Amino acid sequence: MRTFFRKSLLLFGVLCIAMSASAQVPMFGFVIPVVAKSPGALGTDWATDVWISNIGTADREFSAHFFRSGQANTFNGNFSKTGILVRKGRTVQAIDVIGTWFPGEGSSVKGWILIADTTPVDCDDDNRTAAKAIVATRLYNKIGDGSSFGQIFESSLLAINSSPFPSNFTAIRNRAKTTKPGARTNVGVANISTSAITVEIRLIKSGGAVAGTVERSIPALSHNQWSLTDLGFPAFGAAAGRLEVQLKNGFQLFDPCENTTTTGLCLDRCDSNCGGKYGFGPIPAFVPYVSNIDNDTGDGEVILPILDQLGYGEWEEEYIDTHCPDKSGDSVFVHAYRQIQPFFESQERPVPPVFRKVVK
Repeated sequence: MRTFFRKSLLLFGVLCIAMSASAQVPMFGFVIPVVAKSPGALGTDWATDVWISNIGTADREFSAHFFRSGQANTFNGNFSKTGILVRKGRTVQAIDVIGTWFPGEGSSVKGWILIADTTPVDCDDDNRTAAKAIVATRLYNKIGDGSSFGQIFESSLLAINSSPFPSNFTAIRNRAKTTKPGARTNVGVANISTSAITVEIRLIKSGGAVAGTVERSIPALSHNQWSLTDLGFPAFGAAAGRLEVQLKNGFQLFDPCENTTTTGLCLDRCDSNCGGKYGFGPIPAFVPYVSNIDNDTGDGEVILPILDQLGYGEWEEEYIDTHCPDKSGDSVFVHAYRQIQPFFESQERPVPPVFRKVVK
């Protein structure tokens, strides 16, 4: 019983900080799981805008890197777009981000983007502070006369799945590509690891029956998106269902007893193993997303993934306790927390308000 409470408290603490590092709290880096500049189904024309707001007290310089869909990509820590200066209190926007920041990528392309604070940093300065930025990404369908239908894709650390557990989506309303009235559903996966991955995509009806399971591979640091129709899934009727995206053979691929301190994941440039640069590692990690698109209007809605973080953490702790209790501090779960911990330690401290006694 005491072991259970110890694990629960540890997981609760890590989860609280991880949740604080989601979209609600300004961060120094962001994974945008999909951006596009391309024609779509039924005459749609898609583009992507990005905004970066600096709510800190100092000017910051950001950089961005685009990872193209459908091909293996690499990243050595050098960004393809640099010098994005966002002064304190201001907002910088990139209308048609692919055409503006990455014009060489062409006019029919999809992928994902990494945005990070690359302001020069003195790692020996114990009083250094981290950037406090917020990012918004709008993927929209242009319908002429300056009008559009858009959807916001959140950049949240909680959307990253580096576990053998599935990412879950509900409210799947797929009625096939052309059914009117009705909606078509797309699912996408950004692979944020330096290894190719294979995921299982599972469609589940409202009553709990599995409508089908398919496998798809995504090259290293790449991205892919599919419609449920193209994946061969049946169309739903009036009742919506849910979708799962899970790493294939995840429980065989993940060994929590391996030393994760050498995975290559670098979110802290001052980490001695990172050489002053951001980087990704070989341990599988991906960011999935789902969107429903109205077949009549082209209007879209994004569904965010839900991962059973507590269940994953409990499984990992149980595995370590059973197979390698001497490595209780080396789990992927705890290692991920350690990577973002320096951000919280270097946060700028706000000036406390001054209270005066009210005299009647």
